[in-house]
Amino acid sequence: MTSVSISVLQKLIEEGAVQLVVPGNFPIGCNSYVLNEVNSNKTEDYDEFGCLRNYNAAIKYFNDQLKTAIDDLRHKNTHVNITYFNYYSAARRLYETPEQYGKLCFDFSFL
Repeated sequence: MTSVSISVLQKLIEEGAVQLVVPGNFPIGCNSYVLNEVNSNKTEDYDEFGCLRNYNAAIKYFNDQLKTAIDDLRHKNTHVNITYFNYYSAARRLYETPEQYGKLCFDFSFL
């Protein structure tokens, strides 16, 4: 998947793009839909915030690979400004300190 993302970015650069924003993935192990679907009864599957460890580990790995690939792309295309947006950390704060953000409600009934 990372190679597909980088291929798309490279094509955009070849077409003349000089400002790119690349989003990482959210911590899907905290997503209420995923939590409901997995519905594990093993406490070791969850972290201290009630998120699925393995799902988030996979997302962290993907995001790390994406950041490394973006760094390589930056070095090859010094005229291009590539910004990585860290959705994972931004969203993770919502799960770690929800009291700072008020009541959150996610409706996945449309899925």
